[in-house]
Amino acid sequence: MQVQVLKRFLTPAEEAKFFGAIKSRSGFTAQRDLHLLRLIRCCGGRVGAVCQLTVADARKALVSGELSFRDEISKGGRGYDVPLTNAIRDELKALISLRRDAELSQAPDRPLVISRTRAKGGEGMTPRGVQLRCAYWSAIAGLGFTASPHWLRHTLGQRLIERSTAKEPLLHAANVLGHRDIKTTMIYTLPTRETVRMSLSEAGL
Repeated sequence: MQVQVLKRFLTPAEEAKFFGAIKSRSGFTAQRDLHLLRLIRCCGGRVGAVCQLTVADARKALVSGELSFRDEISKGGRGYDVPLTNAIRDELKALISLRRDAELSQAPDRPLVISRTRAKGGEGMTPRGVQLRCAYWSAIAGLGFTASPHWLRHTLGQRLIERSTAKEPLLHAANVLGHRDIKTTMIYTLPTRETVRMSLSEAGL
């Protein structure tokens, strides 16, 4: 039996290269991508749900201290809340400001994340659009592979398990990621490609 290895996440070095590539560019699209992808990385939201966040969702989160993924935008129709960290708060504020700077409607029901190609109509990005932007920045960063938005969700899950000092880190990760079954979260306890490589080096291989 072959043991699975967690592969689809970014190491700290890869993450720095990925976001560094985006920060090296200027303009609306790069700024939107930076704050959108950072938001996914920081809150662990599924791309489909994040694309459906509205201005009202962001403003409510900034007041309540929790980002709510409503039932109607969540996988399986089961919503959940993510406590706001300073990083999540900063990305929500930045995305609201981008709408304002683009002189687009601040109506509560408008999408938080704007599509570049449909910006005049105030339309939001699609999950496919976010995937394409991830692929673009993966190439610009020279990662050698194509990361997807879901890799950023996996990155958060892996870091929570690896670095948490909580007594039950699996439960914390499951809560943040909206998992109903703790078995789903256990994927983040698998060996990573880096730890396997380190073990080989330590064995002199």
